[in-house]
Amino acid sequence: MSIQDLGALGELISAIAVLGSLIYIALQVRQTNRQISINSDLQIRTSAVDAWTTISANPENARVWYLGLNDIDQLQPEEKSHFYVLLVSVFLVFEARYDHYLSGNLDEDGWQRIWRSVNALMARESVREWYKIGGAPIHKPEFVNEIEKMIKIQEVDA
Repeated sequence: MSIQDLGALGELISAIAVLGSLIYIALQVRQTNRQISINSDLQIRTSAVDAWTTISANPENARVWYLGLNDIDQLQPEEKSHFYVLLVSVFLVFEARYDHYLSGNLDEDGWQRIWRSVNALMARESVREWYKIGGAPIHKPEFVNEIEKMIKIQEVDA
């Protein structure tokens, strides 16, 4: 075997080693991205549980939430503000899930389940009122556009 043959063999071995390293790195990046997605999903789910727990675990919050959804005129001005703050916490979670959906980390079925919840809330006059006077500006334009489309559909169906 000549020196040139040994050199060529060395280059082949080096190329195989580089290819193996690239495959290993690709697998590690994929695994890391999956773990980041899982952690992000868990964090958003925890935020959702926290938002709903805030409403349900506190009798005053539960009362304000119920009246805000069903008969907002029974709420005093400070209670309306309280209701609006509860809506902010819930809708920020919805928006985070929407971002997750857009990034491909939430499948269509998962997003549609969440969107039905958004739709049910937006069907309430008091929620639409909050949204128009202050809810929309706190959200990203993409999410606002989706909500606006929903409102138009609800108005046509009414």
